[in-house]
Amino acid sequence: MSHFTVMVRLPASVRRDEIESAVGAMLLPYKEAGCGDRDPPELKKYLQFEEDEDGSLDRETGKRGYWRNPNQKWDWWLIGGRWTGSVPVRPGAESGSGEPGLMTQPNRSTVKADYCRISGIDFDALALEGRADADTFWVEWQRFVAGEKFAVFQGPRHTALDLGLIECKDADELTGKEWKTIKWAQPLKAGVDRFDVLKNTTEAEFRANHADHFNPIRPYAILDERGWREPGPMGWFGCSGATPETRRAIAEGFMPWLRGGNQEDWVVLVDCHI
Repeated sequence: MSHFTVMVRLPASVRRDEIESAVGAMLLPYKEAGCGDRDPPELKKYLQFEEDEDGSLDRETGKRGYWRNPNQKWDWWLIGGRWTGSVPVRPGAESGSGEPGLMTQPNRSTVKADYCRISGIDFDALALEGRADADTFWVEWQRFVAGEKFAVFQGPRHTALDLGLIECKDADELTGKEWKTIKWAQPLKAGVDRFDVLKNTTEAEFRANHADHFNPIRPYAILDERGWREPGPMGWFGCSGATPETRRAIAEGFMPWLRGGNQEDWVVLVDCHI
């Protein structure tokens, strides 16, 4: 299982009380068949029958197999969810919140929301928060490079992997020209040492190449009337087909996508599960 964020853009003409149903209609073509709530009849037009001798006998085709959505992305979703209260909004903006995720507190802030008109986003607050997050990463990255050990699931390593500042290699893949390597405590294959290979970068290069990554509302995927865009298919346990290059492309394109077009359109931050 994995949770990830999708920002859904809805036309300005959608009424506030229509947002949830409009999001559902936009997400429907990407639902995994046979998972979560009972599949609505409208899903059928997006499915394909795949023959499988181990599958059940399908009355429509007279063959064994199952119906599958080739574009499946999720099996259930919530507006807000684990990321409720992530979008900074200006006081008085037309906005609102959905439901909190498991073990997540409801959003009670008047300046944070899960959905709003684009014109209501506090872009100044967004920029300040993004710069602060980038500053924190850079300081921790310098400590990591210097050899500081961080607790599991803490520190800058996961972000550095996303940015392409770390590449993981086995000992036999090393060339001897690496700038810096950190040996894993536990190798993936018995008898074969594995390493984090760190990339040397200056602060100026980091700011120029990776600032967009730290946008606090940058979602994993975006969805509008033109369809679904993501850096790579999302799999289980947060593993995806994204690469540093595809992540960077999505990150760099996010603000132009958001600031382009009708600024009275709605954007809705959705917690998707697969």
